Amino acid sequence: MFNRILRHNLRNQLDVIRGHAEELADKISDDHAKRIIAGVDELAETGQRARQVDRILSKDDAPTDVDIVTKLDETVDQLQPEGSNLSVTTEFPEELYLRADEETLTMAIESAVENALEHAESAVTVAVDDEADGCVITIADDGPGIEKENLIPIETGTETRLQHGRGLGLWQLQWCVDTLNGELSFEVCEGTTVRITVPN
Repeated sequence: MFNRILRHNLRNQLDVIRGHAEELADKISDDHAKRIIAGVDELAETGQRARQVDRILSKDDAPTDVDIVTKLDETVDQLQPEGSNLSVTTEFPEELYLRADEETLTMAIESAVENALEHAESAVTVAVDDEADGCVITIADDGPGIEKENLIPIETGTETRLQHGRGLGLWQLQWCVDTLNGELSFEVCEGTTVRITVPN
């Protein structure tokens, strides 16, 4: 109940701030009001993402046999921007099933693929393999690479005033993988490679 009240109040106050900022934008010529609106929209998106994460991670697991090849195909098609010049390569076996909570797995995959598509300069590769340690999902992009200061809190599991990640995307990915009893790793070299290993 506390979280519901907090979310409700936060959403209401963001709507008030946005409304006043839009009024200001109509009356002044500088971009301060537009920056306020952009900040409010970013906070609102973060709040919505937090609600989704909280709902999924607080529910009871419901493992099913997930067609991971179809799931990855659908995720790439859904998230790839229309008219994008990005080259997206998929490396999938004919079929591979993974027993896991489908909602949690979907959120993890979406987080990683969304990040790759957003930051890639020209190419993204999405692959999945059935290995001894489990199902390994690899998402690689040729972008500038995740900055070290954004990875340190994820890898250590804590945030400090000097080391904190921006937004919830990477934390969302880490929390989902933890819930799946999996492992998450990052390689930053001429881009970013994310590996998600989920036990079969």
